[in-house]
Amino acid sequence: WAIKRYRPYLEDRRFTLKTDSRALLWLDRTKDEKSKLTRWALRLQEFTFDVVHCPGKENELPDHLSRHPSAEEAEEATAEDVNRMLPPTTTHESKQTNSTPVIAAVEVANLADHVKECQKTNENAIVLVRTWHRIQQEGPATPAQARFNRDYTVDNGYLYRKAPQGNLLVVPCSLQPAVLEAYHNAATAGHPGAEETERAIMTHYHWAKLGDTVRNYVRACWICAAVKRGPVQDATVRPRKPTRPWEAVSVDLMGPYDATPTGYRQIVVITDLFSMWVEAFPVKEAVAPTVVRILEHEVFARYGFPRAIISDNGPQFTSVTWDAALRKWGAMHWTTPIWHPQANPVERRNQEIKKGLRTHLVGQSPSAWAAVLPIVMFTLRTRRNAATGLTPSHALLGYDLPRPGEWKARDRPPPPTGEAREEVVQTVHRNQARYRSRYANYGPARTQYQVGDGVMERSRDQHSGNFHMKYTGPYTIEALAGTNAYWIRRGNELVKVHVHDLRPAPNQPTPAPVPELPPRIISPTPPRNLRLPLTLPRPVTENEYSSSVISQFSNFLRCA
Repeated sequence: WAIKRYRPYLEDRRFTLKTDSRALLWLDRTKDEKSKLTRWALRLQEFTFDVVHCPGKENELPDHLSRHPSAEEAEEATAEDVNRMLPPTTTHESKQTNSTPVIAAVEVANLADHVKECQKTNENAIVLVRTWHRIQQEGPATPAQARFNRDYTVDNGYLYRKAPQGNLLVVPCSLQPAVLEAYHNAATAGHPGAEETERAIMTHYHWAKLGDTVRNYVRACWICAAVKRGPVQDATVRPRKPTRPWEAVSVDLMGPYDATPTGYRQIVVITDLFSMWVEAFPVKEAVAPTVVRILEHEVFARYGFPRAIISDNGPQFTSVTWDAALRKWGAMHWTTPIWHPQANPVERRNQEIKKGLRTHLVGQSPSAWAAVLPIVMFTLRTRRNAATGLTPSHALLGYDLPRPGEWKARDRPPPPTGEAREEVVQTVHRNQARYRSRYANYGPARTQYQVGDGVMERSRDQHSGNFHMKYTGPYTIEALAGTNAYWIRRGNELVKVHVHDLRPAPNQPTPAPVPELPPRIISPTPPRNLRLPLTLPRPVTENEYSSSVISQFSNFLRCA
């Protein structure tokens, strides 16, 4: 099992096998062709390794993990339990190491920690914190100070913007690119649109003109321009309206794609039409028994059986096996018209999944799509849906799934129950009605280009099943080639391209680079509280003081 599990790490290198079984020491010298050790030796011949005997009393961790689990309830582990789980050290090693375990000495600082550290060294932030303390002692002297005191607060020496859902940490200009990088470019973000990026940032952070900054940043993102679709698709004319989660689900199949190392070639996608929660499972062959097993064992066993299931007219959904499963589940079956897959709501989720896979597979092999599928599902479940007005996790579970490190940013409200849960349902219904009214007569507008404009060209050299970029470029418009075509310069040649295969290029080829956040060493003793002076360096008049506060405040929050 271990050789199969860690095969990518063990091939083409020499490794050491430590075991408390002396029988394995002569693994390469056994002669009995029916012996179990002989079968092991034949399987291990392709690897290069040494076998070293380790007494059982020193082989504590593997021996502990190989025991049958106890039926008793597990108790919370203590520091002593953790130390016992660490590998044993010799007397010589113990003299060279500290008695404190290394695992408790270093902590990776999250984004909120770096924003706070930046506030400590930012001159404008220090002045604003001093100003806030002085206003608390003497009261606001001007309307500007009154607005500042109303909208902002200081907690433990850090400046926050007051908000109904909780105070938002104010981000200095120098660290705003790092926040944008974390909530747009990071793997757990998945390059969402400007609206979703702004919403995610505003749950924890604040700065002036945040929306403009986010829109400019997303508009300049080359990966978004290369992998996302160009024109917006027409909305569904007659969408079905479930009244509660998992009342109606939509099922579809994606693929076949490049085979993964484990043989997966297709994806089974299931969407809850109320909350837009998405489940996706890689499969080797999308046949009716496989689809039925996934729905019954992986989806309905968790969320309950639906009243109706929507699918296309594929052979998996018209077979005898599928009809028998529907009778067993007591569910109605709604099929979409032939050659009109847009009627199936899951088709929109399929586009999002493909876009997420292309985003995460930039620079990687297309056959690695199954490995990045779980993180793509995380991004879809934490991204606000325009039709419901909520994220799928909030609509289904009552709370947003936390991103890495967000537990330290601020306290999270408890999940809603009772009347609060009913309010979530009503919010979904109102937003769905408003969304249908908004896009009732929607149609994509044609983009007009001028000579010298930068454009991206739709990629035509990708074959079905690969997650290549949808657009290449940027290129420059050299001349008009009629009403619906343009001449673009692709390297040293001029190419005539139809307007449907073009989209505007971002303002810059790639986002501005942001340095990687370094780990933070935690002191063994708590740091002393920062005491900020409550007086200005020199005496000033009341008018000078108010002008200084407003000027410093504007400079601190204005993003260059």
